[in-house]
Amino acid sequence: MRTTVLIGSGCVVAVYVLCGAVEAAVTVDDLLGQMTDLKRLAELPEPAYTTKQFSSYDRGAKSPTENWFANGDAGHFLRIEDNAGRKEHVMMDIDGPGAIVRIWSANPDGTIRIYLDRAEKPVIEAPMKDLLGGKHPNLPRPIAGVYAAGWNLYFPIPYAKHCKVTSDKGGFYYHVNYRTYAPGAKVETLLHKDLERIADKIKTVAEELDSGLEHTRTIPKADGFFEILAPGEEKMVMKLSGARAIILLLLRFKAASIPAAARGVVMTIRFDGEETVATPVGDFFASAPGLIPSGSLPLAVVDDEKGKTWGQSAWWMPFREGAEIRLRNHSSQLVGVIGAVASEAYDWTDRSLLFHAKWRIQRDIPTRPFIDWTHLECTGNGRFVGGMLHIINPVKGWWGEGDEKIYVDGETFPSTFGTGSEDYYGYAWGNSELYTHPYHNQTCCDGPSTYGNNSENRFHILDDIPFTRSFKFDMENWHSKDGIAVTRAAVSYWYARPG
Repeated sequence: MRTTVLIGSGCVVAVYVLCGAVEAAVTVDDLLGQMTDLKRLAELPEPAYTTKQFSSYDRGAKSPTENWFANGDAGHFLRIEDNAGRKEHVMMDIDGPGAIVRIWSANPDGTIRIYLDRAEKPVIEAPMKDLLGGKHPNLPRPIAGVYAAGWNLYFPIPYAKHCKVTSDKGGFYYHVNYRTYAPGAKVETLLHKDLERIADKIKTVAEELDSGLEHTRTIPKADGFFEILAPGEEKMVMKLSGARAIILLLLRFKAASIPAAARGVVMTIRFDGEETVATPVGDFFASAPGLIPSGSLPLAVVDDEKGKTWGQSAWWMPFREGAEIRLRNHSSQLVGVIGAVASEAYDWTDRSLLFHAKWRIQRDIPTRPFIDWTHLECTGNGRFVGGMLHIINPVKGWWGEGDEKIYVDGETFPSTFGTGSEDYYGYAWGNSELYTHPYHNQTCCDGPSTYGNNSENRFHILDDIPFTRSFKFDMENWHSKDGIAVTRAAVSYWYARPG
């Protein structure tokens, strides 16, 4: 049964201006705009770039056959330099053109200095706790802030030639995520005076991030559906034709057990005949078990004015010829599904990408020996944009010492090597506090401590990871307690060229 439903407007509309043939330089203004621009992720990046990470991971981890699960992940730096009578611990040292897109720490310390284009004077010099904690002038929450003991900065810092990041203290955990643009790409280096010049724009971006899905676009109407699925039944609930893009997807359930429906009803989406989405509905909305109220920029679970819980997706999902959304009820109960899909005309080009979301689960994984558990392994040309992890922990002991290891285009050593599972998800110290951020969330932690269901997510919006041939995301299954078994389930989100 198909109906038409209206979706409220009053949202912020992004305006894009196409310039002439002259290649425009990448600026801090452009990068700030990318912080809330989900549409750009559905195309290959222009100019092209890679995204990698410097971190304090244990340097004893040399290879899968040599100390691969070493866990002394604090206090490791590229080197220590003498500068103006002080010791500076070097976290990052890289040639450009590029841009810092994220800095994280569990225990920031000292004065952080960010030197661009080999200048003697840093463009940013501040107490590290202030810069990452949201207390630096013009860098408010949620661009910077502390979330469940994790200190996060999502402020883009472009540089044309070179970047070096230091602190005059050591002993802490850190990540510095950065882009490197293709040789010859034009990038305007951030100047100290830019922070004051773009203060209003930074404030606007922070407000847009705080408003979540409300700001993403104006939606005049959507096609709605209501279907009842018997156990084992599958139905196509939506079919779209022509070159279009799904820009909003809403779903909710009517069932005796909503958590059972959220995990038991599986959604598949085919774009242009290719199945690129296959995941339980609840997990698709980046939380488990069930539909747990939460919010981020691309995905949210919210209660309406009548107390009905909806999953909402704002991922852009373009296609050239057609799309089909199907739901299959793998649970043992009768499930009603109410939903709506908003789409708009889309100009498909040779840079356009198909949206992907795939789920995997493995039950009763022994905690010894340590293993790398793969969230995603894929081939093609596209970009990784995030994921959700649901872990069932049978004890109160900490489940998340495992580091993320990300391999791009056939790397034999990961270009992103982390310092702990919770660090990757933006918090720290195994903290059980639930929190919401536009880019990363802890939506469930049963407790006490981290016993029971735990659910984390992170979305790579500014720090997306492009790949041209292949991509692999591993997370170490590294639990503090021997002799037990955990269950891990994960959804990964990415875009790729067809085929």
